[in-house]
Amino acid sequence: MANVKTITLGGTEQEVIISGQNCDIRNDGAEIVYASAKPNVTAGKDGVLAIPVGQAAKLLDTRGAVYLLGTGIVQLCGNDYSDLVFKSAPAGGGSGGTQDDVARNMASANAASISALRGDVEDVQTVAENISNPNLLISPDFKINQRGKSGTITDTGYFVDGWQLVSGSVTVNLDGTLTLDGTIKQILENAVDSNTTVSANAGTPSYDNSTKTFTLTAAGEIIKWAKLELGSVATPFTPPDPATELAKCQRYYIPATLHATALTVYANELLFLCPLPVTMRTCPSLTSDATFKMYKTSGNSYTGDEADWAIRVHSGSPKNGVVFALAKEAHGVAVGERYLVITSGGFSAEL
Repeated sequence: MANVKTITLGGTEQEVIISGQNCDIRNDGAEIVYASAKPNVTAGKDGVLAIPVGQAAKLLDTRGAVYLLGTGIVQLCGNDYSDLVFKSAPAGGGSGGTQDDVARNMASANAASISALRGDVEDVQTVAENISNPNLLISPDFKINQRGKSGTITDTGYFVDGWQLVSGSVTVNLDGTLTLDGTIKQILENAVDSNTTVSANAGTPSYDNSTKTFTLTAAGEIIKWAKLELGSVATPFTPPDPATELAKCQRYYIPATLHATALTVYANELLFLCPLPVTMRTCPSLTSDATFKMYKTSGNSYTGDEADWAIRVHSGSPKNGVVFALAKEAHGVAVGERYLVITSGGFSAEL
């Protein structure tokens, strides 16, 4: 952000309030002007700039106030840029540049500041080209794989988090990429604006807003990433933060290797509460392949393997936890006892 002010000095020290951590000052008058970020401006004093006629200078760390001493017209621009915003004024004083000039110089200074930070950006256009819009897909680089799938998969349905095989085959490679010979899809929870753009490093991506479905088809190609974004231009793919992406994926699916606490003990039914690491999309159900074992906790160890228990998710389960109802005799279980739950499946709130 920046703001420009025109000040007429009358020979006495004048305080000017201006935004930005720096201030560019141009002397459009006929005499030297002195400037400082502190009051009591004196020529030759440490921290005091002497600005010749027709020249411009940058005063650093102004903290919102500039103190000026001199006569004539002075242009000021408060900003956060490292380069000067103003061009020098014409010889002999007078106005040196239009507001358009200042705006162009501000843009150039901003680009230079960004270049200093990035190290590889030369101008504003290059900066714009390197901005990445948010990706509306989850697990867009296929790195979240809570099911532990690997090798070639031909069964339709979910294989890595968020992604389903529609037809053909997909191979989950050791580096987390996919070799796709067919079609995969991801269903979004909510429809998005119709003005969207799709992209991928390979294959043919598409998006149907009416079904909220992103589809990617390839013929034996290596798929590293896919992207769905708002707008009419595809911007660069940025790998997501793995921890954030895992939390997004757990909203839909969680493997059930978790701890549970006995809530209620009946003669033919046990109720256990199993807290979940995130709030799921809806009250989860058990996956079709779920088979459970319960290991009783004794201190920090587990004292034995119970038989498989017939288990269901209680209808009163919250989204951030699961209440198990186990159709089994009590086996000495008491309220408050802790168990480790291990399963070949998990909890699903997938679409």
